[in-house]
Amino acid sequence: MPRYPATSTRQREDGLFEVLALARDDNDGVKEAETHEAVCTPERHLILEVPKQDPLKAVLSVDGGSRITHYFARALRPPPAPGRHSSRIRMSVTRSRDWVSADVGHDVLSHFLSDEARAVSSSFDHSYRSWRIQLGPFAEHEVRVERRHQLSNIVTLMVDSHPFVEACAEDIDCEGGIWECRFRFIGERAIDFQIHETTRFGQPLDKKSCVTQRRKYEHKFHVKIDNLSDFSSAAFVLDDVCFEELHVREVPWREANISMALDAMTMQYGLTPPYKIAEEEVAAYP
Repeated sequence: MPRYPATSTRQREDGLFEVLALARDDNDGVKEAETHEAVCTPERHLILEVPKQDPLKAVLSVDGGSRITHYFARALRPPPAPGRHSSRIRMSVTRSRDWVSADVGHDVLSHFLSDEARAVSSSFDHSYRSWRIQLGPFAEHEVRVERRHQLSNIVTLMVDSHPFVEACAEDIDCEGGIWECRFRFIGERAIDFQIHETTRFGQPLDKKSCVTQRRKYEHKFHVKIDNLSDFSSAAFVLDDVCFEELHVREVPWREANISMALDAMTMQYGLTPPYKIAEEEVAAYP
């Protein structure tokens, strides 16, 4: 772990010390690609409180407020849906920009754009419970809570078989003997448009390029366990809707891929393919 020079600035009334530490800025000289402005590194304060009478109850908080246990995060990359090599949708636009074709049908594209979460399955016994959900048409995730040791009150929350939180109720600020955890799924979905490049005056060229439109999404999850002796009563809420009340995942069926007039696609789905000016045109622009 690197060490940095620091100065104790003062001792507060609660007995804690404030320290100013100087750390090397690894972003020196780095600029944003679009704005060309220097990268501004956000500043946060981590405060470690160690009770003198019981050092084992030390608490690490962020900016003097929320505990560090409120900032768990994990990167996930779900595998593509069966029968697909990618979780992206691909569309091809004609040179005249009057017709567009997609590699999916109406139901899949509608689900992709609506970002609706659907229930897949659930299982449980006295020591665990799991829920499987579908987020969009291509990604399925499993959320599972379990108690691995019967003599312990530590609960393990797993997402897609990866441990996410492992703690007793007190460790994550739960009260009343109830274990609960709130977290979010944050991600993005992409549509790849195969389009013809244009001049700076909008005239189409023969050269094609792939331009990606990204759509960000966020889902709020809430897992709650009232009785650690029986996980069958554990509750799972997604975007304020109980798992049992979510729409059930539909059985996929064969449907023709979309091929329609561009104006009709814009009116029906709200999608407008992007433009791309050829690089040589940009370089020649005064």
